[in-house]
Amino acid sequence: MRKGMTLSDVVTKVERGDFTLRYCQFLDDFKDTKDKEAFLAEEPPVSEHVTPEEYALLASAVHFLANREGISAPPWVMSDKYFLDHPMYPYQLDSEDFREFMKETTAPEFAMRNLMYGAGVCSRV
Repeated sequence: MRKGMTLSDVVTKVERGDFTLRYCQFLDDFKDTKDKEAFLAEEPPVSEHVTPEEYALLASAVHFLANREGISAPPWVMSDKYFLDHPMYPYQLDSEDFREFMKETTAPEFAMRNLMYGAGVCSRV
């Protein structure tokens, strides 16, 4: 039986350009795993192929999923290295109104890390 795409798998198997595919597979596999707390527990390893924004996204997603499932988020998600200095948006946004909308609809676990991705960032689960 396949164990699913873990955070470690996302990071170690990613090559430039396919992070989103691996991240989405992680979200899909989380939905199907029985021991959700164990699935989220392991901190992702360091990789030169993963950007600070992508690491922040992983920490945000784990924090969000743990809160949603009513389980404890692993302590590593609160490490300073998973917080960005400046807000990031999923698109090149010229509209201040749309930027404001993205800020207002972003889950707190993402917003606290300056990822203003709106409500759909974990919509696969």
